[in-house]
Amino acid sequence: MKKLLTILMLLAASLPLWAYDFEVNGLYYNKVGSGLQLTYASESYNSYSGDIVIPSTVSHDGTSYDVTQIGMSAFRNCTGLTSVTIPSTVDFIGTYAFYGCTALTEITIPNSVTQLGGYLFAESTALESVTLPESTYELPASIFAGCTALTEFTIPSGVKKVIQSAFEYCVALTSITIPAGVTEVQAGAFNGC
Repeated sequence: MKKLLTILMLLAASLPLWAYDFEVNGLYYNKVGSGLQLTYASESYNSYSGDIVIPSTVSHDGTSYDVTQIGMSAFRNCTGLTSVTIPSTVDFIGTYAFYGCTALTEITIPNSVTQLGGYLFAESTALESVTLPESTYELPASIFAGCTALTEFTIPSGVKKVIQSAFEYCVALTSITIPAGVTEVQAGAFNGC
């Protein structure tokens, strides 16, 4: 019996770790509530490259779903990702979603997004231009850490807090516009700039 259990464990360990419920047109999704969360193919990440257009609605097995989230680590370490178009149905983007996307140069987050995760663009070394929704409440921890090509940034007017290490090691940053509504800039927000 012990030998059989060992064999089953070895077989299970050799199977790929899938992180999605289904795939449509090369994009991977999980069901969340009545909508969908875009995710990655496996825990090796690097699931996407080129120009990605996320659809607002996806049909699967006869049911249509709105794409409402970009999940944690969805595009993590996608070193060949050059652009992403995000639909206005998305209201949440998870932690590490664009971490290490070294070919991504610019991105616009639609106004529908109300929550951004930490380390969102960290180590995306080619990122030069980012537009966040004006309603963004805070810049989360390390959101742009290590974005070495980012030269200027305008903090959206709705931001109240810039969380620790938000712009850490953004060594090319020469200009930042901070709106009057910002009431808190945490320690290390501009460390190494």
